[in-house]
Amino acid sequence: MRGQGALLVHARRMSVKQQVLDASAGRDRVTDFVKAAALLLVVIGHSLAWFVTPAGTLDNTLNHAPQLWWLTWVLQILPLFFFIAGSGMVRLASDRTANRYLTRAANLMEPAVLLFAFALGVSCVLHFAAPVSMQRNLGVLMVQLTWFLGAYMLYVALAPVLAALGKINGVAGLLAAIATVDWLRLHVNEGLGWINMVLTWALFAVMGTKRDVLLNLAIWVKWTGFVLSAAAAAVLVTFGPYSRALITAKGIPGISNLAPPTLVLACAGMAQIFLLMLAWSTLEQWLGNDTVWVVVAVFGARAMQVYLHHMLFLVLLVLPFLAAKSVTEPLTLMWWGQHVLVFALTLTLVLLAAPGLRRGSRTLARALARVWPPSARQRLANMSRGWARVLIAMTGVLLLIQSTTGIGDFLAPRHVVAVTVYPLATWFVIMLLISVQTAVASSASPRGR
Repeated sequence: MRGQGALLVHARRMSVKQQVLDASAGRDRVTDFVKAAALLLVVIGHSLAWFVTPAGTLDNTLNHAPQLWWLTWVLQILPLFFFIAGSGMVRLASDRTANRYLTRAANLMEPAVLLFAFALGVSCVLHFAAPVSMQRNLGVLMVQLTWFLGAYMLYVALAPVLAALGKINGVAGLLAAIATVDWLRLHVNEGLGWINMVLTWALFAVMGTKRDVLLNLAIWVKWTGFVLSAAAAAVLVTFGPYSRALITAKGIPGISNLAPPTLVLACAGMAQIFLLMLAWSTLEQWLGNDTVWVVVAVFGARAMQVYLHHMLFLVLLVLPFLAAKSVTEPLTLMWWGQHVLVFALTLTLVLLAAPGLRRGSRTLARALARVWPPSARQRLANMSRGWARVLIAMTGVLLLIQSTTGIGDFLAPRHVVAVTVYPLATWFVIMLLISVQTAVASSASPRGR
């Protein structure tokens, strides 16, 4: 009986593994691995970034241990995510209908719908129960990571432009534009630097449209590209006005390379891309092991939920340390113990919660789609590709604005560069645009998604 029980357990395990293999058949394993790894490293970075001050407030670890700046060059690999995203833009750009664009946008936004609803609910509670400073800080924290979706949505809308830039090798032009914006940021108006929020991530997406070409380059060309890009980034942080860190850290002199991005991040990202091209065949061999691939595939299916929601879990787990004003010197054994524990608990809890969060987001997204009657859905599904791209671009811009202003103190105006916005109005327009995209996606699918 004991042997039969063991066989049954083994059979169940094999069946789960086989189910994952069947569901992921035909997928590009390296592509999925890179996307999952990029998002996981963000979680690791945030798990190391918190530091409790003697006043019982949170600060960035780099402000107290600036010697750790080099870690940001290891953990900041989101350029690779946009590179992978760009590789899918060529096929999207060739589509002449609106449905595919809007369906792609709806699929991107669906994981965040529940987060937006939760953020507004918390903001409503804080509006009556917390000081304005707390409302604004938590309001930003809850939705800050959605800048990533905002940039991604812009590139979906601009897919034909990215594909065209790829055809004419527009990388050099984008690098020149990024450098120009950095100069304007330093010498004309600091706010102009935010133009690079679009240009820098677009650079990686444009390189992604040429992925197959880059993969087929001679090894010496790939090594040359890596060395030159890495050397350019090193020279810029050594002799230029830039921070050594690839994230924003006030404790490290120089202008931030992330908020907004700079030529340093552009060069560092290009170095990462060339390094990925060099490692591609090795990764293919490693991921050819089905056991390894199943782990990657299972995590990858939950990666977006992990990315979007991990900050909520992280803050809850850090609250006891804040309440106790538990100040520990960075890099001591106690500090590492605290941060490894918080990371392990954060990742475990958000992975366990991911399926439920995904179902909740899907249910809410479908409810938003049903706001539109069938006749309206049909008219929306027949809109032109141009209008679809305008709606998607609007969603992207508003997401970037919302990630900056947050939703806290939602009735008060905010100033973003030269624009005055109201967080509550921004939130409602974003949800309206998501409802349009989801309605079209539901109409396009025979099973209603």
